Amino acid sequence: MKTQLNQEYEVPKPSEEMKTIIVSDLHGSIDSLYNVFNTYGFGENVKYVFLGDYSDRGPFGIEIIVFLCKLKIMNPQQFIMLRGNHEDHNEFTFFATQKELKAKYGDELKIEDLYEFFKALPLFCSVNGVLCGHSCFFTSLAQIFSLNRKVLNVKMDPDMYQMLWPLFNEVHRRADEFFSKHENIFKLFVRGHDFKRNGIEIVGKVVTIFGIKGYGTINQSAMIEVFEKDWFVRRI
Repeated sequence: MKTQLNQEYEVPKPSEEMKTIIVSDLHGSIDSLYNVFNTYGFGENVKYVFLGDYSDRGPFGIEIIVFLCKLKIMNPQQFIMLRGNHEDHNEFTFFATQKELKAKYGDELKIEDLYEFFKALPLFCSVNGVLCGHSCFFTSLAQIFSLNRKVLNVKMDPDMYQMLWPLFNEVHRRADEFFSKHENIFKLFVRGHDFKRNGIEIVGKVVTIFGIKGYGTINQSAMIEVFEKDWFVRRI
């Protein structure tokens, strides 16, 4: 599985019948994950891209990670998992996820195994001209590919920190320059990271989605559906 993760940057191009579903932050909300699968299913005509932040805050973060990993092992081309800012040593410690892991799995699943998994996760992928990442990006592809994603403590690496913990305005500032350089390659950047009451915000070519329904207040969750020639928003 680690080899598969190291090779994943380009999701196979969707056809008119095939769709790729982009899902953002789940933060331990297994009900939100079930809503996604109940909506789209597991058929051969659907693929999934998850933008990271699988655990912390909610009570079922470890279960979500384990469940998605099992799905990926069974069908590695159907499920793409990216790294978010919570796939990090500091966040696991702050939210006591390590204690949750110990309480639920004992010695069967060790924290060191999850840390190795985090370091293997890709930071970005591309779906038919839609660039997917957890939060931010640099203004050139060369800078993106130069990132050291093996860093476990993101806040100790300035470049990784900018990618996974950016100021919201920084995302849009970089977007203008990035798309001016790569407009023939990419048409959109889909990200998560930030809570959106309506589940989505679209500013220019930057789309922010949020995957949890009822996150601390009344809100909707939103997914992006990518087809061969177009993309759509779906709230659930």
